Amino acid sequence: MKFQVPCECGRRLAVSGARAGATLVCKCGLLVQVPGLRELRDAAPAAALERDADRKRPRPYPAELRPAGIILVGLAFVGTCLASHITRAVAETPENLAVGQVLISLAFYTLYIIGMMLWALGKGYSVWYGFLLMLLCPLGLIVLIFFPAREY
Repeated sequence: MKFQVPCECGRRLAVSGARAGATLVCKCGLLVQVPGLRELRDAAPAAALERDADRKRPRPYPAELRPAGIILVGLAFVGTCLASHITRAVAETPENLAVGQVLISLAFYTLYIIGMMLWALGKGYSVWYGFLLMLLCPLGLIVLIFFPAREY
Protein backbone atom coordinates (compact mmCIF):
# COMPACT_ATOMS: atom_id res chain seq x y z
CA MET A 1 0.00 0.00 0.00
CA LYS A 2 1.28 3.47 -0.90
CA PHE A 3 1.43 6.28 1.64
CA GLN A 4 2.34 9.94 1.35
CA VAL A 5 4.82 11.63 3.65
CA PRO A 6 4.96 15.46 3.66
CA CYS A 7 8.23 17.33 3.32
CA GLU A 8 8.85 20.78 4.83
CA CYS A 9 8.96 22.26 1.31
CA GLY A 10 5.33 21.24 0.71
CA ARG A 11 5.90 18.25 -1.56
CA ARG A 12 4.48 14.86 -0.70
CA LEU A 13 6.70 11.81 -1.11
CA ALA A 14 5.12 8.49 -2.10
CA VAL A 15 6.30 5.74 0.24
CA SER A 16 5.48 2.03 0.49
CA GLY A 17 4.95 0.29 3.82
CA ALA A 18 8.34 -1.44 3.47
CA ARG A 19 10.12 1.93 3.81
CA ALA A 20 8.55 2.72 7.21
CA GLY A 21 11.12 4.13 9.64
CA ALA A 22 13.60 4.99 6.86
CA THR A 23 15.00 8.39 5.92
CA LEU A 24 14.40 9.73 2.41
CA VAL A 25 15.87 12.63 0.46
CA CYS A 26 13.31 15.01 -1.08
CA LYS A 27 13.88 16.69 -4.47
CA CYS A 28 14.53 19.93 -2.58
CA GLY A 29 17.46 18.26 -0.80
CA LEU A 30 15.94 17.98 2.70
CA LEU A 31 15.99 14.73 4.64
CA VAL A 32 12.51 13.38 5.42
CA GLN A 33 12.00 10.87 8.22
CA VAL A 34 9.34 8.28 7.29
CA PRO A 35 7.20 7.45 10.34
CA GLY A 36 6.54 3.91 11.51
CA LEU A 37 3.98 1.69 9.81
CA ARG A 38 1.34 2.29 12.49
CA GLU A 39 1.60 6.09 12.10
CA LEU A 40 1.44 5.75 8.31
CA ARG A 41 -1.75 3.68 8.51
CA ASP A 42 -3.33 6.12 10.98
CA ALA A 43 -2.52 9.09 8.75
CA ALA A 44 -3.88 7.52 5.53
CA PRO A 45 -7.63 7.94 6.34
CA ALA A 46 -7.06 11.57 7.36
CA ALA A 47 -5.45 12.29 3.99
CA ALA A 48 -8.39 10.66 2.21
CA LEU A 49 -10.84 12.82 4.17
CA GLU A 50 -8.88 15.95 3.23
CA ARG A 51 -9.06 15.01 -0.47
CA ASP A 52 -12.84 14.43 -0.23
CA ALA A 53 -13.31 17.78 1.50
CA ASP A 54 -11.34 19.51 -1.26
CA ARG A 55 -13.55 17.94 -3.96
CA LYS A 56 -16.86 19.16 -2.53
CA ARG A 57 -17.74 22.70 -3.54
CA PRO A 58 -20.18 24.71 -1.51
CA ARG A 59 -23.31 25.83 -3.33
CA PRO A 60 -23.01 29.42 -4.48
CA TYR A 61 -26.78 29.97 -4.08
CA PRO A 62 -29.12 28.66 -1.39
CA ALA A 63 -31.43 25.73 -2.14
CA GLU A 64 -34.41 27.83 -1.01
CA LEU A 65 -34.37 29.52 -4.43
CA ARG A 66 -35.73 26.36 -6.06
CA PRO A 67 -39.28 26.49 -4.61
CA ALA A 68 -39.44 30.22 -5.33
CA GLY A 69 -38.52 29.54 -8.95
CA ILE A 70 -41.09 26.77 -9.30
CA ILE A 71 -43.78 29.04 -7.87
CA LEU A 72 -42.85 31.87 -10.25
CA VAL A 73 -42.88 29.54 -13.27
CA GLY A 74 -46.29 28.21 -12.21
CA LEU A 75 -47.61 31.73 -11.71
CA ALA A 76 -46.32 32.68 -15.14
CA PHE A 77 -48.20 29.81 -16.81
CA VAL A 78 -51.44 30.32 -14.90
CA GLY A 79 -51.25 34.10 -15.12
CA THR A 80 -50.72 34.04 -18.87
CA CYS A 81 -53.76 31.84 -19.43
CA LEU A 82 -56.03 33.84 -17.10
CA ALA A 83 -54.87 37.21 -18.38
CA SER A 84 -55.42 36.12 -21.98
CA HIS A 85 -59.02 35.14 -21.27
CA ILE A 86 -59.71 38.30 -19.25
CA THR A 87 -58.18 40.52 -21.93
CA ARG A 88 -60.31 38.93 -24.65
CA ALA A 89 -63.46 39.43 -22.59
CA VAL A 90 -62.71 43.07 -21.71
CA ALA A 91 -61.20 44.32 -24.99
CA GLU A 92 -63.57 46.46 -27.00
CA THR A 93 -61.56 46.64 -30.22
CA PRO A 94 -59.04 44.30 -31.86
CA GLU A 95 -56.29 46.91 -31.35
CA ASN A 96 -56.88 46.98 -27.60
CA LEU A 97 -56.89 43.19 -27.56
CA ALA A 98 -53.52 42.99 -29.35
CA VAL A 99 -51.84 45.62 -27.16
CA GLY A 100 -53.20 44.08 -23.97
CA GLN A 101 -52.10 40.58 -24.92
CA VAL A 102 -48.60 41.71 -25.86
CA LEU A 103 -48.11 43.62 -22.59
CA ILE A 104 -49.46 40.79 -20.48
CA SER A 105 -47.39 38.25 -22.40
CA LEU A 106 -44.21 40.25 -21.84
CA ALA A 107 -44.94 40.68 -18.14
CA PHE A 108 -45.54 36.99 -17.56
CA TYR A 109 -42.63 35.95 -19.76
CA THR A 110 -40.37 38.11 -17.58
CA LEU A 111 -41.80 36.34 -14.54
CA TYR A 112 -41.06 33.02 -16.26
CA ILE A 113 -37.44 34.01 -16.95
CA ILE A 114 -36.86 34.99 -13.33
CA GLY A 115 -38.51 31.79 -12.13
CA MET A 116 -36.38 29.58 -14.38
CA MET A 117 -33.19 31.28 -13.21
CA LEU A 118 -34.14 30.91 -9.53
CA TRP A 119 -35.09 27.29 -10.12
CA ALA A 120 -31.79 26.49 -11.83
CA LEU A 121 -29.69 28.32 -9.23
CA GLY A 122 -31.61 26.65 -6.40
CA LYS A 123 -30.79 23.24 -7.87
CA GLY A 124 -27.11 24.14 -7.87
CA TYR A 125 -26.72 24.66 -11.62
CA SER A 126 -24.51 27.42 -12.95
CA VAL A 127 -25.94 30.67 -14.25
CA TRP A 128 -25.09 29.64 -17.84
CA TYR A 129 -26.94 26.36 -17.46
CA GLY A 130 -29.90 28.36 -16.14
CA PHE A 131 -29.80 30.52 -19.27
CA LEU A 132 -29.72 27.39 -21.41
CA LEU A 133 -32.75 25.96 -19.60
CA MET A 134 -34.51 29.27 -19.93
CA LEU A 135 -33.91 29.38 -23.68
CA LEU A 136 -34.73 25.76 -24.51
CA CYS A 137 -37.69 24.99 -22.24
CA PRO A 138 -40.17 27.74 -23.13
CA LEU A 139 -40.54 26.95 -26.83
CA GLY A 140 -44.15 25.86 -26.39
CA LEU A 141 -44.86 28.83 -24.13
CA ILE A 142 -43.42 31.24 -26.70
CA VAL A 143 -45.74 29.82 -29.34
CA LEU A 144 -48.71 30.19 -27.00
CA ILE A 145 -47.80 33.74 -25.97
CA PHE A 146 -46.77 35.31 -29.24
CA PHE A 147 -48.97 33.30 -31.61
CA PRO A 148 -52.38 33.27 -29.93
CA ALA A 149 -55.32 31.60 -31.65
CA ARG A 150 -57.13 33.94 -34.02
CA GLU A 151 -60.83 34.44 -33.88
CA TYR A 152 -62.46 34.88 -37.28
